[in-house]
Amino acid sequence: RLHTYHRTQGDEEPPPELIVTTDLADLRRADVVAVAINTNEPLIYAQLDEHGLPRDLIYQAMIESGFSPYAYSWAKAAGVWQFIPSTGRRYNMKIDWWVDERRDPFSATEGAVGYLTYLYELFGDWHLASAAYNAGEGKIGRAIKRYETRNFWELCQGDYLKPETKDYVPKIIAAAILGKYPERYGLLDEVPEWHDPW
Repeated sequence: RLHTYHRTQGDEEPPPELIVTTDLADLRRADVVAVAINTNEPLIYAQLDEHGLPRDLIYQAMIESGFSPYAYSWAKAAGVWQFIPSTGRRYNMKIDWWVDERRDPFSATEGAVGYLTYLYELFGDWHLASAAYNAGEGKIGRAIKRYETRNFWELCQGDYLKPETKDYVPKIIAAAILGKYPERYGLLDEVPEWHDPW
């Protein structure tokens, strides 16, 4: 079990009841976190760096899909960054019977960079931007109006956001801790010969 909270934006700290306890099993493929990061970081870091976005956003892709371009959700989201068809098309991904660029790590990362940039410009806060990536910008905007706060942790105290969204940001934070300190948690830090990320 990994107990986490995140305090990077000012002195903001979640209330004690929102300090998340995450089973390592909840993090997709937690036993190969370091392997997945090592395999995907050159492509993702290059695009994050080019657009001046935080490198820690790589962990959002890990939570979305475990870095699998074959990941597919009940909401018809696909690929490394789990774009639904309408958002994928909004960020110039071709999606038809023959081609689904949501499954192309380069195209999907390019789209994610664009979408995350838009969400950060909209909300001015990475916690809210990531929550909006999960729930939609409309849902987070309505939550801010309803609770009259722009503090993600305070929004989570109400019942308007789904548990999936309330847990989404803490899971990214937990993944970042695992990815940055794999040896503390007994995770692999070298790519074994048998590993095939795709």
